[in-house]
Order: sequence, then C-alpha cells, then structure tokens
Amino acid sequence: MFSGLFMVVAGFDKAVIGPEAHELVARLNLGDVPILAGVTVALGNLAHRDRAPLVVAMAATLAGNLTLVASIANLIVAQKARSGGVTISCWAHFRIGLPVTLLSLVFGVYWLS
Repeated sequence: MFSGLFMVVAGFDKAVIGPEAHELVARLNLGDVPILAGVTVALGNLAHRDRAPLVVAMAATLAGNLTLVASIANLIVAQKARSGGVTISCWAHFRIGLPVTLLSLVFGVYWLS
C-alpha cells in the first residue's frame, strides 16, 4: 500500500502540481540548508511559541482530509468500502473533503488564535 501511495503522489505531482509550482519553489532555494533554516527560524519567531507546534500539527492533520491520497487512513477506508461494494472516487472524496477541510481549518485557526 505504501508503494502505491508513493506512485499516486508522484502521479498527482506530475499531473496536478506541475512544473510551474516546482519552478516557483525552486526560486525560493529551500533545498539550500541555510536558506531553509533561515526561513524556519524567521517563521518560528514570528509565530507564538506556545501555539506554533499546535498550529502546524492541526493544519497538517486536517490537510489529510482534503484529498483521498492525502492520508493513508483515507486510502484504507476507501479500500474497505470497495470490498463492501462501495466505490469512493478521488473526485467524490474531494467534493466532501474540500468543505470539511476548509471548515475545520477555519475552526482550528479560530480556536488557536
């Protein structure tokens, strides 16, 4: 399953994210350790120290609800559903995942602000 997840993410990267996004991120030079460290230090000091880890954990966790491939739990549920005769497509999941993710992120940001 994990191998398949990597293949799906690689396909999503090529089909959806595309080279333009890669070029934009490449211009930031985040692959350069000193630059990435500097950005991390700057953002770490701009954020509230007690809340920053909670905000990162909240946003990363809730982001897993957005797409079917964003979380291994989503794939497990989809696979179990399929064995029960229910097919959950990426588009069907996204139609529900988008509003759920946005609403939960808004609530999480409100709660932690």
